[in-house]
Amino acid sequence: MRYLLLSMLSLLALSTLKANDRELFNYNKARIENSLNDLNQIEKIVNDHPDMEADDLVKSGIVEESSISFINSPLSLNGEPPLGIPSFFWGCIFGVAGMIVVLIMTDKDKNEIKQALYGCITTYIAIALIYTFIILESGGL
Repeated sequence: MRYLLLSMLSLLALSTLKANDRELFNYNKARIENSLNDLNQIEKIVNDHPDMEADDLVKSGIVEESSISFINSPLSLNGEPPLGIPSFFWGCIFGVAGMIVVLIMTDKDKNEIKQALYGCITTYIAIALIYTFIILESGGL
């Protein structure tokens, strides 16, 4: 009991020492508002000219090319999996029904459907291996 109490007090003391980093929660409100104003201006331009593309924004000097490159990166929201759950897990956990959900939610995105298929195949292979192992252990049918 003593060791438990001593270890709890030690953890409490260590967490208290780590919690004194107040600079993590400081922010420059004017800088954030300035950044949001820039975004609002870009949004207004894009709303006024719906046929404008990202390359047009770069050519006109409104946006830097380095900031627009994020659009095509794998971290952009364009290729986001359904409901934030990776497509592999949709197929792995829900099987064929998960693949149908991925198909509907991603507007037939081939990469996402492929990931769901891999998850589905992984589950069925695992089930077959477990079932075979159980049959072999029990001595046959």
